[in-house]
Amino acid sequence: LRVDVGDAIGGREDFDVIQYRYMLRAFAAMKYDAVNLGHREAQLSATQLREIKAAAPVTILSANLLDKATGKPIFDSYRIIQRPGLRIGLIGVVDPRGLGEDLGAGLTVADMESTLARLIAEVRPKADLLVLLAFTDEVTLARLAQQFYEVQVILGGKVRQPAQELQRENRSLIYYVSNEARALGILRLQLAGGAPPGVLANEIRFLHDR
Repeated sequence: LRVDVGDAIGGREDFDVIQYRYMLRAFAAMKYDAVNLGHREAQLSATQLREIKAAAPVTILSANLLDKATGKPIFDSYRIIQRPGLRIGLIGVVDPRGLGEDLGAGLTVADMESTLARLIAEVRPKADLLVLLAFTDEVTLARLAQQFYEVQVILGGKVRQPAQELQRENRSLIYYVSNEARALGILRLQLAGGAPPGVLANEIRFLHDR
């Protein structure tokens, strides 16, 4: 799987939006399975986000970023990825804390926990493995793992630096990278027979301009 957890956009100005459209094309060219929304994307207006969704060549997820007028998600809440003999459920959320007045016009953000409680009940029967893309901080990633044992892998988030090591909390594996596209997290798992994922390798690889 190839995923981005959020904050790929640089800001809310017109040139940022133009650049983001090219970045989504790049994600698609690199065969990304999903791109989650972070705080910076949530600063765009509902109208801008609907336009981005209509033209996006890659799946964008955000279960709790809602159209204020309708109360419905603007983007897909989850995606089921098919692999040989395996169904992987991807769910994307963004932490409402810290947005405040920066939230884009026409948007509201639902509580992550209540959103996940409803979604996990819907997605769990459809997937053999649940992966949560959560744009939130390290403490909240751990708290989500405590609350939702059904999620085997949690990827973040709103962090200052990449994870120093792979974390285990409750029944979940937690891994995260910084949100400025300068680091790539690589996690290799062994999946078999409904057992918890076995970790084969994990690595944070720092990127450079070449």
